[in-house]
Amino acid sequence: LIRHPTKPKLIGNNVGIWRADFERVNGYDENYQGWGCEDDDLRYRLRRAGVKIESILRWTHTLHLWHPNDRTMPAHWKQGANVQYLQRRGRLTRCRNGLEKRPIADLRVQVVGRPDRPERAGEFLRDRFASSTAAPEVEILFRPGEGRFSGHADCNMLVALEPYRALPREAHAADVLVAADVPNLADHPRHFRLHEFEQALAAVA
Repeated sequence: LIRHPTKPKLIGNNVGIWRADFERVNGYDENYQGWGCEDDDLRYRLRRAGVKIESILRWTHTLHLWHPNDRTMPAHWKQGANVQYLQRRGRLTRCRNGLEKRPIADLRVQVVGRPDRPERAGEFLRDRFASSTAAPEVEILFRPGEGRFSGHADCNMLVALEPYRALPREAHAADVLVAADVPNLADHPRHFRLHEFEQALAAVA
């Protein structure tokens, strides 16, 4: 009724969903281990895919059979082992470790803007991704260069090819930062060095 952006919640013990919608987001993300957050993640990705979540509380009741709590269940939700992964930036709508196991090469990637050193930028992308006409899941912006993120992709990745005294201005809009020697690189929540570009791609999930 109040149009809260994250309500109603999707509770994993009683869910009905069209198969096509479930397959559109590649099902549950199997990177979650142990208790909690996998249903929240599914809800976020379904919403991103344009699926409306509705509660069925007025039409049904759930009878819960008692059982001991899972040993991975924390005393407080925020202490859960999966919470940090749930709250990651740059969540893919179609997760990589779901019904299908998607390799890095399956990501739909697009370079935005124009890098000042196109040959150097090309070294990072060469033969990693298949060409696609579909909307990109990941946008990569190179610095030094021109342009900015469109805001339409699931994940924004900034690749800073040269050392900077401070983080590039666009870093605040980047979900993943890949950079040369930057003194305060660790200030960014998801940061990688240039030689860790493959790990940065693998972290997009």
